[in-house]
Amino acid sequence: MSMVFPMSSNGKWTTGDIPDQRGRVAIVTGANTGLGYHTAAALAQAGAHVVLAVRDPEKGNLALARIVAACPEADVTLQELDLTSLASVRAAAASVPVRASDRKTRMSSQFIAGKPRPATLQTVFAFRRPCLRDCIGR
Repeated sequence: MSMVFPMSSNGKWTTGDIPDQRGRVAIVTGANTGLGYHTAAALAQAGAHVVLAVRDPEKGNLALARIVAACPEADVTLQELDLTSLASVRAAAASVPVRASDRKTRMSSQFIAGKPRPATLQTVFAFRRPCLRDCIGR
């Protein structure tokens, strides 16, 4: 199910146009920097319970602190998740606080770069990292 967000009267969409997200759980991968961080911050400000799904918990905690400093009422948690590890994906899926009745939103800020990777970047399952992260891990 997709949502269509109305635009501001000036015809340009801004994060202020995000409708109320209370009652939603947003799991945002790559949420410690860049697009993922800004998406997580905007959804938190709109009232969603935001799960910052990050590889590096230290960087994730810094992002969480920045979001809460900007929006003290934000409902944000941290989840360690390495999309190149099926074990990490399973562990994260088992521990994310989502009930069947919750409305869910998932935002993935990573993409396939299309750049060749050396064989040393293969995972323990012999999948190339971009394939595992972008295709199987999601």
